Amino acid sequence: MDNRVLLVGWGRSVNYGTNLQTIALYEIINQKYKCDFLYSRKYCSSKLFVKKAIKKLRSKIKKEGGVTPEKNRNIDKCYENIRKINLNSPSDKKIILSKYNTFVVGSDQVWNPGYLESTYLLDFVPKGYRKISYASSIGVNTIPKKCHKIYCKYLSDFSYISMREQQGAKCISKMIRRSVDTVLDPTLLLSSLEWKEICSKEVNNISSSLPDKYLLCYFVGNMAQHMKEIQDISKEMNLKIVVLPITEQETRLSEGVVINNAGPKEFVAAVNGATMVCTDSFHMCAFSLNFQKEFWVFKRFNDNSCSSQNSRIDNLFSEFGINRYFNDGDRQSLDYNRISISLKNKRIECKKLLFSAIDGKVAAIHSS
Repeated sequence: MDNRVLLVGWGRSVNYGTNLQTIALYEIINQKYKCDFLYSRKYCSSKLFVKKAIKKLRSKIKKEGGVTPEKNRNIDKCYENIRKINLNSPSDKKIILSKYNTFVVGSDQVWNPGYLESTYLLDFVPKGYRKISYASSIGVNTIPKKCHKIYCKYLSDFSYISMREQQGAKCISKMIRRSVDTVLDPTLLLSSLEWKEICSKEVNNISSSLPDKYLLCYFVGNMAQHMKEIQDISKEMNLKIVVLPITEQETRLSEGVVINNAGPKEFVAAVNGATMVCTDSFHMCAFSLNFQKEFWVFKRFNDNSCSSQNSRIDNLFSEFGINRYFNDGDRQSLDYNRISISLKNKRIECKKLLFSAIDGKVAAIHSS
């Protein structure tokens, strides 16, 4: 059988980055193999069904403060050209196991212990199949001991494991007593030119509706608390403010341009046209680097919090030898001559690792 790959990851999220990393990993794998994407899963064991039902009930009962994310985005549109597979019945599972010999899981927080789904541990795939993780992320710094059993149960069957953050790689490596590589986020495996080609229609559409020069703002957390600094930056650089909103509150800003109902591809188009970027998002940092934009990051979490996800951005900065945190970062412009060379070399290395893992030749590349 030829190598047929099923990609398993988050899809149709309200978060732009989650969708874009799925698109990127799908595109990269399809450069060399026939790859499909597990779009939805309803079929599961009775035990797992009960767990999911309880989880959904608790989420409905729990009322969180603040505003809720916008869901009226053109999310499905970005999956139009992706070959999608569903796992909704025992017959679907039988077909999947007969059709694919390699399963790749990745990437964005698929192994976060706070909302771990065993689908992303490939619980539906028996032993004997090639199971690979690419840039899987736990999002946080530590994994509670009560969760160790489920990670060990399923990850012991994986033929190759790589993760996005060094801290996550150390946690998993120690837990399962295996080496774990640290690799680039999938969005960085595609060059800015490749992203512009994928999003060419959206790039053309947005360019005519936005200012010639603008400061792009995208915040997963509370942007309002940073507005004073953002306004100061826009005045200093003589740039108009453009906002990609993730909450309804941001659609009612008193100043600036708001890009309403933007999908993931419009996100890429907005980054492409920006002069400057302000964000608290990991993936906005990654796209800013990829598109060679000046940017500032405002921390969304307290570094000392056990739920902090700052390590994702810390690792990204460490990889390229930069610090773009607004409160304590480097004030000089980024050296994109150096960064682009580093990114290109790392991109080649990570793609080689992924393809070698799919071919079952990871050991050879590590010894080369």
